[in-house]
Amino acid sequence: MATASAHSLSVTVVVPAPLRPLFGGRGEVLLGVPGSASLGDVLETIFALYPDLKGAMASERRGAHQWLLLYPGERATAALAHGQTGLYDGQRLFLFCPATRGREESGTSRG
Repeated sequence: MATASAHSLSVTVVVPAPLRPLFGGRGEVLLGVPGSASLGDVLETIFALYPDLKGAMASERRGAHQWLLLYPGERATAALAHGQTGLYDGQRLFLFCPATRGREESGTSRG
């Protein structure tokens, strides 16, 4: 009997229009990940395959200009709530990139 880590899963990441240039214009990316992979592992795989994406995200040095949200869908959210990985074969994951503004850009300051 195979364990979850012995097989791989195919997941599709749906890429929002603002990020598509960083994905070579693709609207969707098909990934193969280990059966034991988590959502964090999927993000790490995306960053490894598309390093320009990681460079476009926020860092401590550049401030919070943009962040990512990887939404796994309702079925996976329920699985996560029960301590499972939240991933299954054939799953569609939705990448969101809500723009945020740092304090320096918003024109407000505290202090």
